[in-house]
Amino acid sequence: MALQETLLLKVGPAIAKAVLKLWLKDRSFASNVSVALVDILGAKTADIMAQRDGKREFEAIGDRVAQSLSPLFERDGASIEEGERTAVALALAETLDKTPLDAEFLVKKDLQPTLLAKHLLDSWPDATRGLSQKGTDLYRRAISETSQRIVDIASQFPSFTERSFGEVLRRENELLDIVKRILEEVSRIRESSQKANLEANAAQFEETYRLAVARNLDNMELQGANLSATSRRYSLSVAYITLSAKTDSNAEGGKEGSVSRSVPAHEALAGASRLLIRGMAGSGKTTLLKWVAVHSASHSFEGPLSDWNDAVPFFVRLRKCANKELPKPEEMPGLVAPAISNTMPQGWVHEQLKSGRGIILVDGLDELREEKRKAVEIWIRDLLNAYQDARVLVTARHHAADSGWLSQEGFHEAELQPMEPADIFKFIEHWHAAIEQGLHGTTEKEELAEMKSRMLATVREKRSLRSLATSPLLCAMLCALNRDRKAQLPTDRIRLYDACCEMLLERREIERQIDLHDYPPLEYRDKRALLEDLAYWMLDNGWSEVGFDEAVEQISLKLKGMPRVLTGTTGSAVCKYLIERSGIIREPVQGVVDFTHRTFQEYLAAQAAVDKRNIGVLVKNATDDQWREVIVLAAGLADQTGAEQLIGGLIGSLNLRSSTRHHLQLLAVACLETTVSLSPPLIKNVQERLSTLIPPKNARDVKALAGAGDLAIQFLGPNAKHTADEAALCIRTLTLIGSNEALEVLRHYASDSGE
Repeated sequence: MALQETLLLKVGPAIAKAVLKLWLKDRSFASNVSVALVDILGAKTADIMAQRDGKREFEAIGDRVAQSLSPLFERDGASIEEGERTAVALALAETLDKTPLDAEFLVKKDLQPTLLAKHLLDSWPDATRGLSQKGTDLYRRAISETSQRIVDIASQFPSFTERSFGEVLRRENELLDIVKRILEEVSRIRESSQKANLEANAAQFEETYRLAVARNLDNMELQGANLSATSRRYSLSVAYITLSAKTDSNAEGGKEGSVSRSVPAHEALAGASRLLIRGMAGSGKTTLLKWVAVHSASHSFEGPLSDWNDAVPFFVRLRKCANKELPKPEEMPGLVAPAISNTMPQGWVHEQLKSGRGIILVDGLDELREEKRKAVEIWIRDLLNAYQDARVLVTARHHAADSGWLSQEGFHEAELQPMEPADIFKFIEHWHAAIEQGLHGTTEKEELAEMKSRMLATVREKRSLRSLATSPLLCAMLCALNRDRKAQLPTDRIRLYDACCEMLLERREIERQIDLHDYPPLEYRDKRALLEDLAYWMLDNGWSEVGFDEAVEQISLKLKGMPRVLTGTTGSAVCKYLIERSGIIREPVQGVVDFTHRTFQEYLAAQAAVDKRNIGVLVKNATDDQWREVIVLAAGLADQTGAEQLIGGLIGSLNLRSSTRHHLQLLAVACLETTVSLSPPLIKNVQERLSTLIPPKNARDVKALAGAGDLAIQFLGPNAKHTADEAALCIRTLTLIGSNEALEVLRHYASDSGE
């Protein structure tokens, strides 16, 4: 039998059956090596037409994947006789057919292809008997590539229920279209590696690494909004919308002294190879870096960034480096693709950075303490001194880096802007389109369409909701809550965070009747108190993550003062429970615990600070930007007395230097966004400060001043002394305030521009 016939007649059917088993996650079929494709389909649906369509489609899937392996046999097997290459293909088919898949592969949330490949190789060590060394190497490579295809395909197929399985199969070519898209991406990456004229081992590793980056980062997760499987996790490629960024003149390719303006973020990236990207909490900084990583890895950029398709991305999340050394170049691939990092050719990362192909994506400068940020500056300088052509993008909240940060090293700045109403509506459309990818039944899709229409209508009607939805993170949470709760949406941040916490910690388990017998019997208030204490303790120590044992120790200390909790409840059991069931904390790697999103750590820490009556502690830490959002949220969680003490403490800092005093008074104004009630004298005091804070300087100032609402309007009108940039920021502030009084002032701007 010739090689091509073997691939189609033997390897193809074996691949099809493996994909189906991994997709179904049915232990009885996964472990049964003799069961036929048609028998599996027949056991899952009684619909004869669905069985027939499914059999035909999976056979076509097997053919497609088998054909995609031909270049491997031609390239890596070029020096091997046809007969031995055919023998390798037969060995591959036999290994796939005879190897049972155990429960470990069925329950893994993110199965890595390397684990499946190792399982296949370990299960049949004699498969290469009779093959030459070159034949053995080809077989191992074929196992590796086939495992990659099987995992990628099975993991991207739509979810289903027993009831809807037949409907999924009856959809003409839907599954095959997913396979085509994945194989086209593989082909595109392979062709690019070949054009780069890389040495064989380097080309193979780069291809595998690029696929791993695209697989592991092409998702957006509603951190803290773990509502349902499809609402929580969705495709970044589908859900992403183009963000706007305000750039300095050089970063957008303009002339010195030109007026800065908002441009699409990809234009800001194209204009500068070294860029600091600023943004507020939840503004999309991490998402933007992941978007760059996925598109550069898969060679799918178009337009201004098309010349970045050859870039090799290295994604460094600084929160993972809070308590350890910053990564060396050779350690960077392991941060995203740990399962393959030990197969990397020596010196590969250094070659990418030296050639200018490497792009280092550094996320979350603000998630480190100030002294650690200095270490990051030194680390980046060292990298750029060694690799002068490397591209570097860094994200941070505003206070984490001074203006002109690393400008001597050629860094420019771009500031992500709040979403405009048009952006919000587009985001809602994209979010629902991404969710729809994971749905199967007509009824579910119709319900989703109804939820989308309801969400769009509500956002159009309610200004307070539009103001809340200007952040991608919060807009995504609102979309998820709108779909999953089918209830009145919260219209301020405090209520939104509280609704998410309640759903995650209580209602989700009650409504889905989750069996919790293996976990400690904790009430909602107990879980909430434990998480608040953990969040505040980590904030107070400046930690974004802690060891599992340290988290257990802190939880154990808190449990000692909770008499309602059943005697004998251990900190270890509680920590495990909160990681596995809450969606608020997680164990991203074994032995390490962190909050799924920093926003929720800040909210829970703010509640703990208010409960402890630590208003003085909040004021004392007001100059530390890691506490900024905590303070704003605490003002909304405290009673009137506590809020007045907090805001009064911030605006009473007259003995500080001018820049610090400005920062604290702006922070006091920002607290008005969340505060419910204040005394008239304090409101008057705040109003007196407002005139000194206008015009706003950036998007952070805009949001803070908009929080003051109508109090700020009288200072935001047209002013001949304001520059064009300052006038634009005043207009943006008035737009966010959105009241009738604000609209009236906006009309003055319109009439001025028309004269």
